[in-house]
Amino acid sequence: MTNWTTDIGFRLALARLGGAIVASGRLGLIDARSIRWRASGGANLQGHANTLVPLSLLLAMTDKTLVRRVRRDTDLTRDMGRGSVESLNKSLRDDIGVAMSNLRSTQGSDIVAQEIKSKRNITVNKACDTYLSIAMGGSHARGGAGDTVVKRTLKIIAQFNMV
Repeated sequence: MTNWTTDIGFRLALARLGGAIVASGRLGLIDARSIRWRASGGANLQGHANTLVPLSLLLAMTDKTLVRRVRRDTDLTRDMGRGSVESLNKSLRDDIGVAMSNLRSTQGSDIVAQEIKSKRNITVNKACDTYLSIAMGGSHARGGAGDTVVKRTLKIIAQFNMV
C-alpha cells in the first residue's frame, strides 16, 4: 500500500494539475471550469473533485496507453458535458472503466486523497465505490458527477501532456 498523499512527486504532479485546471478554466476551457465549480462546492460536489482529481492522476500515471487514447479521442475546444460527443463515447468510457478496474485490483488499498473535513484517508477502492458508476469501475448503478470529473480530468491530463 502506498500513501500517495505523502509522496512528494505525486503531490507536485497534483499541484501542477491543479494549476492547469485553474489556469485553463480562467481561459474559458469548459471542462476545467466544471471541475473548478465542483471543487468550490458547486451543488455540494467538492468531495468529488477533492477525491477524483488525484484518483484520475494516479490512473493516468499508471496507464499511459489510456492517456494516449484519451488524447486521441478528445479535443480541448469541445465540452465533455452531458450529451456531448465525447461524454457519450461508450468505447472511451469502457476503456476508462477497464483501466480503473485494473487500478483497483493492483492498487486498491493505496491512499489517494483525504476527506476534506475529517482528513480521513481515502483509498482507491473507497474513492471508486463512493463516487463512480459500475461502468467506470465503481459501485453505483448509474453514473453522474463522479464519472464526469474523472473523464474531464483525464482529458486535461492527456491534452496538456501532464504524465
